[in-house]
Amino acid sequence: MKLLSTTSSVPVQRIKISAPAALLGVLALATLISCAYRRAAFPFWSDEAYTVLAVRARDWTELLIVNLRNEETPPLYFALLRLWALAWGDSSEATLRLFSAVCLAATVPLVGWLGARLWSRPVGLIGALLLAANPFSRYYSQEARAYTLALLFVTVALLGAYAYAQRPGPRSWAIYILGATAALYTHYFAAFVVAGATAAVGLTLLAAALNARSRAAWAAAGGWALAQAIVLLTLVPWVPGIMYQFVARTPGPEQRSGPLQFVLSLVALGSALPDGSTLSVVLVVAVGLALPIRGARDARAAAVRRGHDRAAGAVRGADAAERVAVLGALHYLLDGRLRAAAGGRPGAAVARAGLHPHAAGGAAGALGRLCAEHGARLAAARRVGCRGADGRAAGAR
Repeated sequence: MKLLSTTSSVPVQRIKISAPAALLGVLALATLISCAYRRAAFPFWSDEAYTVLAVRARDWTELLIVNLRNEETPPLYFALLRLWALAWGDSSEATLRLFSAVCLAATVPLVGWLGARLWSRPVGLIGALLLAANPFSRYYSQEARAYTLALLFVTVALLGAYAYAQRPGPRSWAIYILGATAALYTHYFAAFVVAGATAAVGLTLLAAALNARSRAAWAAAGGWALAQAIVLLTLVPWVPGIMYQFVARTPGPEQRSGPLQFVLSLVALGSALPDGSTLSVVLVVAVGLALPIRGARDARAAAVRRGHDRAAGAVRGADAAERVAVLGALHYLLDGRLRAAAGGRPGAAVARAGLHPHAAGGAAGALGRLCAEHGARLAAARRVGCRGADGRAAGAR
């Protein structure tokens, strides 16, 4: 019996990767590496302190409470960042900021793909390169805030919207709904992009339906309208949160005063100025002396209306001292010199500031306590001064 040995060749399917796709992958990797480098060079600043406060919450209920009380953004970013921190077992500067860098790196190829579908492959590559090299996007990719995650979800929503406009189907329909919903639960400003995509694609599909007068065209337009309704329905559970954040919650003095917000932003970025150790301090003192804080300003105006010049003068002097004290405390607690004073160890820096090393948002919490105590003492002094002035005025009469 003759055995025949035959070698059967099974065709192997090779995965073909186009040159533009490979370039986008390399660009995304380069973006991740460059944005992740030295991401822990600076300590958390004030806004990031609130992020840490939410991430280090004891449970998910506390995370939601922290988000409602301290933020004006939806909770999705903080929930995902908490899962990220739990996966890494760490909530340091490097770990939390790495999440933003990963979001930007994932957005770069999606922007390239979107540009290629809208215009051409060279346009897509140029758009991806501009996003990767943009100083603003790189800055926010090294900050523990929701901006790069919102950019990622907005890009996904735009890809789904464009795909549905070109060829309506369940896949692109679902991608748009997921991307738009996630973007709106990440940052409220995503609503502008979602509204623009809704109008553009809706008008395109409506014009096509009016021209074609076919059932398929009208079904595509109806499906797009249904997608918007679903996105809005998913936001209904968060409407009470929106109402609390923007209506019911009592704003602090820094939220009621536009100039104060501007100054606090400059102070928080003081360590990034060319001569932050000198220029930012001069900025704090100079602007703090001329900065109106509503409570002190109202007290001074009330004293002037009563004709108590001496009480008004005392309040005026305390007002200037309060401005410098509040802004100086903010600068001291949030400036990078805390890290330098502690030898580069954030735990030791927090300890030298009199805070617990694991206290979430310790700098911001200490600042709030300092401002509250100082404001209470100042208010008591104002009440005593005004009562004394009232007594002296009554005795004179």
